[in-house]
Amino acid sequence: MYLSDSTSRLKDTIITNSSEGGISVDCGNVDITMGMFVNNTSSILQYTSARRNVVCTGSAMVDLVSLKGGDGWKDNSSLWMLNDVCSFEGIVYERDSSFFIPVLESVEAKEETDRMKLIFKGMLFIPCNMSFSVVKRKGEEKEIEHYDFDASGLMSEREVEGSGGKDLLSNCGNEIEVSVHVLFGNSESPSSTQSFVLKNASEAKGNGDERIVEGVKEGKSWAFIIAIIFVVLFLIALIVSIAVTIRWKKQKRKTEELEVIVEDTVKKDPKAFEMVTMEMSPEEQWRRAERETEKKNEERIKKRVYEKSLQHSESSEHLLSESGSTEYILGKDSDKIPEWALEKDEEKEEEET
Repeated sequence: MYLSDSTSRLKDTIITNSSEGGISVDCGNVDITMGMFVNNTSSILQYTSARRNVVCTGSAMVDLVSLKGGDGWKDNSSLWMLNDVCSFEGIVYERDSSFFIPVLESVEAKEETDRMKLIFKGMLFIPCNMSFSVVKRKGEEKEIEHYDFDASGLMSEREVEGSGGKDLLSNCGNEIEVSVHVLFGNSESPSSTQSFVLKNASEAKGNGDERIVEGVKEGKSWAFIIAIIFVVLFLIALIVSIAVTIRWKKQKRKTEELEVIVEDTVKKDPKAFEMVTMEMSPEEQWRRAERETEKKNEERIKKRVYEKSLQHSESSEHLLSESGSTEYILGKDSDKIPEWALEKDEEKEEEET
């Protein structure tokens, strides 16, 4: 719809599917009441959300009284009304821009050889009167630097790249906060998105190797990370070693206590030996059985020596006179035990059987 140098009033009007622009106004006055603009897309590659609802040129005046849906119906959403030199009234004053309102979601800073590259991500980054500002704030004082987006940095409506000085962050002290925001709308008095903090005032001074950008740390110190990993592994190994040592000592103490119990039990009731050993490990049972066998053999030999000494008094007296007691025969010089002391006594064997 083309309106030129006229006074027009549009009520309950729907303008849709117009890629060249819904309404073109050249001079004159236009009032729009209960209007609706839908899907007037311009079909520009990488900028599929861009639309042309109203294009105003000349000294015209457009009064947008009310909308009943479509573009701009929600609060602070884009109206897609491009203003050259004419004026807008009505709902347009409630918007940050009569054309489009971008949304800034995040900014990533990357230091390059001769500049600091900033990657902006968000919504509706349309390359039309759009720029960005870097604000350095120290207490109540602040310094603002304005930058234009490079033509090569206009990636899409979701991402755009800009660049600033190499010392954008590196020459900032701890007391300085650095933030950035996108400017859009009228070039003489532009509106801005919410600010995104690149560096908090409490953060350490950047040196180009380490820098914090809203919780994202660049140039991480891998040496520090590796050192932490080694410390953690050492602590784990130390804990495991202590646990194994404690368990071994407990097992040893338990085994010693069990041996004492076994000895006491066997002295009181020899038949209980088999019951007690059932609870011991095979190795412990073998050692216990070996000791018991040695004790029985020793007692048996003592008994035979005593009996034989009665039968061979001369030999017995000779042995006792040299040793002074049977301990000599059964002690370190047990190899001097006479053969007759080790001979089998068939009668005794039968009695024992």
